[in-house]
Amino acid sequence: MDGEKPSDAEAKIKMHVSNMNAAAEAIRSGSIYPGSDDVLLPYLDSLYKETIDTSDQTIFTDLTRSMEDLFFDDMKALNVLQPDVIIRVTDTVPQIARFVERIVDKGFGYESEGSVYFDISAFEKAGNTYARLKPESRGDKALQEEGEGSLSKNLGGKRSPGDFALWKKSKSGEPYWPSKWGNGRPGWHIECSVMASEILGACMDIHSGGIDLAFPHHDNELAQSEAYFFDAEKGEHTWVRYFLHMGHLSISGSKMSKSLKNFQTIQDALATTYTSRGMRIVFLLGKWHDGVEISPDMRSHADGWETTVNVRVSPSHCCL
Repeated sequence: MDGEKPSDAEAKIKMHVSNMNAAAEAIRSGSIYPGSDDVLLPYLDSLYKETIDTSDQTIFTDLTRSMEDLFFDDMKALNVLQPDVIIRVTDTVPQIARFVERIVDKGFGYESEGSVYFDISAFEKAGNTYARLKPESRGDKALQEEGEGSLSKNLGGKRSPGDFALWKKSKSGEPYWPSKWGNGRPGWHIECSVMASEILGACMDIHSGGIDLAFPHHDNELAQSEAYFFDAEKGEHTWVRYFLHMGHLSISGSKMSKSLKNFQTIQDALATTYTSRGMRIVFLLGKWHDGVEISPDMRSHADGWETTVNVRVSPSHCCL
């Protein structure tokens, strides 16, 4: 409604309508429209997906590596230091399969029709806590399905609606890796658990992410990781000591996200009057838990703050 902050659901509807109109116009005019793939891909997928040979993993890794390069280009443009360690899901799949095996061996997971699911009931019966971060959301089916994404489709054989995929049997045209249950792919949550544990071990001090990841993503990460490291004699395991859940970056009152198509890339922003320093200041002026609202007022505030800092640290005001 006019004058009110649009909900994510409303923003998504507007995005889909706008995208379809733009794609239809591009098709009519014979021009190229980057967003048309969002409209055409489901149709092309239905026609050709099962004919694609996905045994060659470079079909997927070439794309993801190009996106990774763009990400690090953005970080370099913002003067962000390189991470100490880089780990990739596609390089860690054997470890993920073994991680899932151990969860199953401990009685906290089960195989069904070639897929493997986490058994929340068994986990709780052993004295563990599930949905510790957002217990009020554990029965929210919409959040569960959104968290699982395409993994939530055709989930036959689950013992409980809340159980989530640790390993999903791959269908024709989908990426796959070998496992003791057959060809499949990792569940979304298990990827993060395994990569973090590979680098940091059985416990980490701080885990962060957006507030929308608290449930089910982080709660499921916690459960499967604590199941993996569970020792009946020692009791409930602590995989993360502290979580920092950050607010969203917002534009025009709505969460900035790729799915809503209301985002601006770092390179696009730097091509305007933004500098890398100015952009970092805009982000830093927002409270981490409240998020940042990109607006003309925020930009003006950041420019004023930067000018004040420059005056206070100029050579005429300090001794070197």
